[in-house]
Amino acid sequence: MRQADGRLVGDVGLNGVSAINSVAEYGIMLGERDCWGQGLGTAAGRLILDYGFNRLNLNRIFLRVMAYNDRGVQSYAKLGFQPEGRLRQHVWRDGAYHDLLFMGLLREEFNALWAEWRAGQRQRQGIGS
Repeated sequence: MRQADGRLVGDVGLNGVSAINSVAEYGIMLGERDCWGQGLGTAAGRLILDYGFNRLNLNRIFLRVMAYNDRGVQSYAKLGFQPEGRLRQHVWRDGAYHDLLFMGLLREEFNALWAEWRAGQRQRQGIGS
């Protein structure tokens, strides 16, 4: 993803796409701290999720996130991801074990949120209903 000035500030994508199971894993990295909190991750997330569900015809998109990553968990929840499970003390990092969370989103859940978001955008921009 790029800033308006063309600066590359992160990456978003779908990994391990399975046409048989209609699933993929969501991944995002917004590496430039000065770009955090500006809605870039949310906007990029909405676009790649729309692509996955409505172009690739996926039924489910999931992700893995460290339990201590509160900003990430909140960001994913904002996109509609729901908690699905926890692997306790699954990752050894910085001298301690940490839990790994799984979150998932289904096509019908995303499309309901997407329609609501688009309607809100049209209303804010004064575009007809």
